[in-house]
Amino acid sequence: MRYREEKDKVFGYRVVGLIMVAGGGVFTLASILKFFYFGLDSGDPLSHALAQPFKNLVSLAYGLTSPYLNIVWRVAALPNFREYVSWGNGGFIFEYLVLIFGIGRIRAAGRLTGRIAEARKILEDEQLRQSVRPGGGEPPAQTQSTTPVQMQSTTPVPSGNGGGFKLFHALYIGPVVAAVVAQIIEKIFHLT
Repeated sequence: MRYREEKDKVFGYRVVGLIMVAGGGVFTLASILKFFYFGLDSGDPLSHALAQPFKNLVSLAYGLTSPYLNIVWRVAALPNFREYVSWGNGGFIFEYLVLIFGIGRIRAAGRLTGRIAEARKILEDEQLRQSVRPGGGEPPAQTQSTTPVQMQSTTPVPSGNGGGFKLFHALYIGPVVAAVVAQIIEKIFHLT
């Protein structure tokens, strides 16, 4: 790709990434808080005593944010970790994936910005070479002089390493493995 196209792509990646991170983050946080309020208390006195501080915290957060984020509180999924297959779990996974892919878009924009900086350095080096040619910066007769704008349109941007899913393990596989380990510990010690 060319320099100008890559700069436009960086802007697009950042905008899309920020929208996805903001939306996915708000909905994921609301889903987690809804789980703390509705899902922690299983009905026995011990779980009720342990869940009550979380319920108070979520009530406070809801009271402060419901005038502004009421639709988020209504639409956010309510995960149910006692049932593995449910609409609430599917919605929560979708919200979390939106957050992960938004972070991935922002990181891709950062990598692309680094590549653009390399291309900019190439452009500056070529301009410097042109300015120190004999004859006051005039190029030899067989070549054409190029302006910085012409150089930007024809300079290729170095390709990156293409590691688009580096966060996949840290943000998706890691929490799933942690949840499975927690379920095994719960079954071994009969915590349910």
